[in-house]
Amino acid sequence: MKIIARFTVFCAFLLISAIGYAQKIELPIQWKVGDVWTYDLKQRNLGGFTGGDKWKRKSFQIKVLEAKPGYEVEWKYLSYSTFESDTLEDECAMMLKQFLLHIPLKLKLNEKGEFANLIGGDALKKQMLAFYISQSSKSRSTHCIDNLKSFFSLADNFEDVIEVLVPEIKHFFLGFSLLPSETNYKKDTVEVFTDYIFDFKKTIRLPKAISQTARNTFGNSLEVSFLSQISEPEYKKYFDESTRASWDKLGLEKGDGIRKGLEEQLEVFQPKKSDAMEAVFDKTNGSILKFDYLTEEWGMLKGGESIYYYFNKR
Repeated sequence: MKIIARFTVFCAFLLISAIGYAQKIELPIQWKVGDVWTYDLKQRNLGGFTGGDKWKRKSFQIKVLEAKPGYEVEWKYLSYSTFESDTLEDECAMMLKQFLLHIPLKLKLNEKGEFANLIGGDALKKQMLAFYISQSSKSRSTHCIDNLKSFFSLADNFEDVIEVLVPEIKHFFLGFSLLPSETNYKKDTVEVFTDYIFDFKKTIRLPKAISQTARNTFGNSLEVSFLSQISEPEYKKYFDESTRASWDKLGLEKGDGIRKGLEEQLEVFQPKKSDAMEAVFDKTNGSILKFDYLTEEWGMLKGGESIYYYFNKR
């Protein structure tokens, strides 16, 4: 009986060890020069400055130009449809669309497939200016080229301009940050950020939970889920207290009509700050088959923004 008991304890120890230490799934990136993948993207912007619900639909091709150390790839748009360019038919949005459909972008990735930097930014900037000047000449309007030059003057560098105009590029390669993957990972930590709403000199510290799960499938793929989320009850508590304190400083009495209406808005508002990712990788070469990314930041009573990216390999 003692032998059996010891054996049972030993097996339990092995099981606990396996759960505790054998949790990472490695999936090396094995791309070759000439590899090409085509993706469809559906992007949803909910909230924001306009408070609307807008969709964008694009498709693009990724081609490997150089492999190791790291990778050099070409990102080429095949289709491009946005609310501004295809519904409002905004002149400047349409000009950007035409530029992106005609000029491929070259990107540098690290050995994991994560975005490193834009290649040839100075040359691309000159191409963009020349394209806008040419199109402005045809339309006999300098409105768009003037806006572009003003945008350039506000940005630190051209890479920042590209990130603002087409944020999906960096967000797509964010999927590779999930590799290697933890089969079942959980961590309670603290998010530290500046309170830009109530007091920009104040630092907020709120509880945050991080979790990741991963599993191999029978279809020769790896599925990974990731969530980083600030505690909504704690954020709600901090936000409510700070909001009411600001109202008190403004002299808004608790019983008056304005304050009552604001209190009703505050009661139903839930501040959020989170990032969620779900990816499916091809185990034969480490490429992305499917990647969904949701980032949410709602930190003002007037609202905030949720941005959804849905990438699917054709």
